[in-house]
Amino acid sequence: YKRQHSAGQIAQRLMHGLKTLATRSAKATGYYKFVLLFALTAAVLAARQRQLFQRLIAEKLFAAIFCFLFVLSYVLLYAWYDAIVSDSRFILSLFLPFVFAASTLVLGLGKDRTFAIAGRRISFIELFAASLICLALTDVTYNALRICRLMT
Repeated sequence: YKRQHSAGQIAQRLMHGLKTLATRSAKATGYYKFVLLFALTAAVLAARQRQLFQRLIAEKLFAAIFCFLFVLSYVLLYAWYDAIVSDSRFILSLFLPFVFAASTLVLGLGKDRTFAIAGRRISFIELFAASLICLALTDVTYNALRICRLMT
């Protein structure tokens, strides 16, 4: 492949695949919103609690490096392979490993945080779990309405 294509063409193929993974393949599934919630929550908590984030990463350095390289390498491989087969099943194979790693990080960063809402103290973990349930309920509602429309 390297003999028949320029570096620009190779980079273009990879960039097109990354764009496809981030848009068409990922949006076609109901998992996209969960990935965004985990990623944004982890980013905000890591930025706000930089020392705790660094300590958590340092405690499990091998696992952190492995997870990062695992996701990075498979995203790049799937982006490259997108020119041959454009299917969302490949990117979905990263969903559960990502959720496991991200939830470990999010729960580690947010375990001691609480919020006061309407005069009641709510732990971050309860609030995050409620957010996940609400996201899941949007899918349940959407699919229930869709099934009802199909039946009529």
